[in-house]
Amino acid sequence: MLEQYLTKENILTALPALCIIGYKFFPDIKDWLFHEKIEDKLYSDNHVWLKEVGYNTFLLGVSDYLRKRHSNFNLVSFRNNTKYRKDSKIATLISLHNSFEVKAPCDLIIEELNKEVNNNINELCNDYENIPLMKISIKSEKRIQLNDLIPSFEYQSKYLSSETILNA
Repeated sequence: MLEQYLTKENILTALPALCIIGYKFFPDIKDWLFHEKIEDKLYSDNHVWLKEVGYNTFLLGVSDYLRKRHSNFNLVSFRNNTKYRKDSKIATLISLHNSFEVKAPCDLIIEELNKEVNNNINELCNDYENIPLMKISIKSEKRIQLNDLIPSFEYQSKYLSSETILNA
């Protein structure tokens, strides 16, 4: 019935009304309609990166800084939980000489683990920046925690310059 009133000519006048109606019945639509996608990776000071792949869905991995700072890792140990608070331990990268705790950069829910990482740990060690450890989601109200993370350019100048690595 609504189709007879919506033509190419008047769709632009009807769209705001449809949004208001949709917002009344689906309050979360506001977040979806006005969602600003993060185009670049975000980094924590704990060398964890996030890359947005969908509405409040991200890939989570570790930075190349670890390859330059530590030796290659032999194993990734994932925790059993699916929900984590900011700064809680979500995984451990283990090598012969040391281990590195991967901490949650924000409150998150693990959607899927990349279990292939342990089968091909050498692949991860050669390309930390492009191999995610997991796919996560965050709640819309927790998205503000992403403001504490560092954009790629700032992270690279802070941690990946040769001077920083030599002094570490």
